[in-house]
Amino acid sequence: MSTLNQEQSTEPMSRVEIDTAALERNVATVRRLVGPDTTVCGVVKKNAYGLGAVTIAHKLTKAGCEMLAVFSPEEAEQLNSGAVTTPMLLFYPLRHLARTDGLYRPAVAERLHLTIHDPEQLEALDQLGRTFGIKLPVHLYVDTGMSRSGLSPELFAEILESQKSRHYTRIAGVMSHLATASGDPKRAQKQLDTFDKLLKQHEADIPEDALVHLANSYGVLRSPTYHRTLVRPGLGLYGYGEHDLVGEPSIEPGLRWSPTVRWVSRVVQLGTYPRHAKVGYGATYTLKRKSILGLVPVGYGDGYPLALSSTKDRCAKVRVRHGGVWHECDVLGRVNMDQLTIDLTDLAKSLDDEADEQTLRGAEVEVYSNDPEAANALHKLAEMANSQCYELLCRLGAHLPRVYV
Repeated sequence: MSTLNQEQSTEPMSRVEIDTAALERNVATVRRLVGPDTTVCGVVKKNAYGLGAVTIAHKLTKAGCEMLAVFSPEEAEQLNSGAVTTPMLLFYPLRHLARTDGLYRPAVAERLHLTIHDPEQLEALDQLGRTFGIKLPVHLYVDTGMSRSGLSPELFAEILESQKSRHYTRIAGVMSHLATASGDPKRAQKQLDTFDKLLKQHEADIPEDALVHLANSYGVLRSPTYHRTLVRPGLGLYGYGEHDLVGEPSIEPGLRWSPTVRWVSRVVQLGTYPRHAKVGYGATYTLKRKSILGLVPVGYGDGYPLALSSTKDRCAKVRVRHGGVWHECDVLGRVNMDQLTIDLTDLAKSLDDEADEQTLRGAEVEVYSNDPEAANALHKLAEMANSQCYELLCRLGAHLPRVYV
């Protein structure tokens, strides 16, 4: 066996590239689908799905998002600290706020919209509004079939009635959330029907300027009937999700988002190994030929799924760039905490001699591709890992540099 060592380098072992032009194209696609009169609220929770909340928030605002959505108060504080002045919708059931809190200023400026999950929360917020001398904008969250918090039809009616005597909160929105818009449109339609029934029953008590919303990225793609006066795309803005859409209706069959994410590393080590050699922890893969293997400094500690370890039936792919051309290579054996082993044998065979093989050391490796047709496209790897694009994006290690291109 021969081994070629990679020189020491202070460069990051891998980086995540985010294509901001693709992000802008996706916002433009949402705008085209929903029209000019529907508010686009870009979802940037969990650090904008791992892509960097503050930077992404500024980019989305510039691209045309009139509102941003987060889950936790900490996420909202991060945006506020990052000089994001776009109105924010907070999904978390906030009940307390002090003048010293990071959200106090956006709250008194009415840039912080709060989601109401129960009557007690609304009462607490009305008291906060009284204390601060402000009128807090709230969105009534109606549970139409997801069973993940929210108001029952009875509590929705109760709150609308009690709101008539409140002076320090105002109903800025009525909302719900679709549980199955991607894969079960019939159930999603039932949720919509329930939502519409409630809106019609209580039309007189809902302010005319209240934003009405329940569409996520999948709802945006389904039908204009889901769009109402605000939509809340998240995954679609980052370029993913259309492959999950099953069944009809679909506004624009064949529509494709523009993937924004590319995870890049490099080959740091080469080795030549005999046929029948075992690869990796557990000796789970046996080489079928004399092979040239490469080491890529990426693993599950960086967010690459352990579930993409090779099996007897399939291997995940990466792409290696050499000679200006992309070459698909198998990931062999078990995914390590910080290393992948890839098969460079076919690529090495295409080179003239062993000296040329050494040029593979340091070659660029594309772990996740932003080419939706590539074998290592995010949605394909997510399916192979029995996961979702949501999870693979959020798993990307916080230590990995984000580079906006």
